[in-house]
Amino acid sequence: MPAARKTATRGGHDWTLTQTGGLLAYLGRSADPSRAGDMLLLVDPTGARPATVWLGRGGDLPANLPDDLTSSGWHEIVTSYDASVTRHSKDHP
Repeated sequence: MPAARKTATRGGHDWTLTQTGGLLAYLGRSADPSRAGDMLLLVDPTGARPATVWLGRGGDLPANLPDDLTSSGWHEIVTSYDASVTRHSKDHP
């Protein structure tokens, strides 16, 4: 199965990057909301706070990130993210 078809089957996401309130916001809008929700990765470029991952169902992002995400219907799904899936070590090739 071609990669694009696999992505569509899983409800692929269209990703955008914005900066708001000193945070980098990587927003993945679902191509098929009946299969998958939207995803949001918030990263503090200074490293002062840990990155967080959120799930939501459509709608606009609130202006006050991350404080107003919960009241806007978003759910924090990862509270500790260290990007380990992108790193290689001698223990895990």
